[in-house]
Amino acid sequence: MRNELITWDVYVSRIRAATGLSRPKFAAKIGVDSTTLWRWETGRQKPESKEAPEAIARVFGVDADAALAAAGLRTAAESPVPLPSDPAVDLITQSDLPARVKSELIAHVHEQRERDAQRLREDLQRMIRIAGGSA
Repeated sequence: MRNELITWDVYVSRIRAATGLSRPKFAAKIGVDSTTLWRWETGRQKPESKEAPEAIARVFGVDADAALAAAGLRTAAESPVPLPSDPAVDLITQSDLPARVKSELIAHVHEQRERDAQRLREDLQRMIRIAGGSA
């Protein structure tokens, strides 16, 4: 499944599923209305500018070129669209668990990663202060 070319609706739907976020929460994180996100996920509309695909790339850590290509804002020759992959999320989505449980586990993975990232930032700030710098 990796390195397959996918459309914007599939791309956005898969990224949102991987995040475990509701449509309104996902839309808020990238700065669009949830109705716009619904139009994207149902294939009724694609972004007209680079801002939304670039926001998705920035916020969720996916490749910006792939997001732009899926949105039709880069030609396939410029950048094929690899399927975003997350080993932990892949493990959950490929299990035979009910969808509700999968969603809860994916949300837990993302919450845990955010807590880990926050602890890392705090540790780094403390080490910078100990070394005599300011953070």
